[in-house]
Amino acid sequence: MTRVQWYVVRGTLTFPCAYGACRGLWAAPHNIYLSDAAADDLFAENFFTVKHEILHDLVGRTGHPPVFQQCGLLRTDSLG
Repeated sequence: MTRVQWYVVRGTLTFPCAYGACRGLWAAPHNIYLSDAAADDLFAENFFTVKHEILHDLVGRTGHPPVFQQCGLLRTDSLG
């Protein structure tokens, strides 16, 4: 986990992304950006966004291969 660079983008609730609006964003090689909503709601949503973005880093790609659903880290709403 030391290779991951974490950023909180203050003043944002979501980021525009391919899936609509996302609370977090992974960018190669190891950058994770969290919106205010994700950073402030870490405990309320059981770290969902953080876990989701860490999985992106582990698989090393964008998109959502089957492992996201298998791990219960694929949202059914438009906020990733």
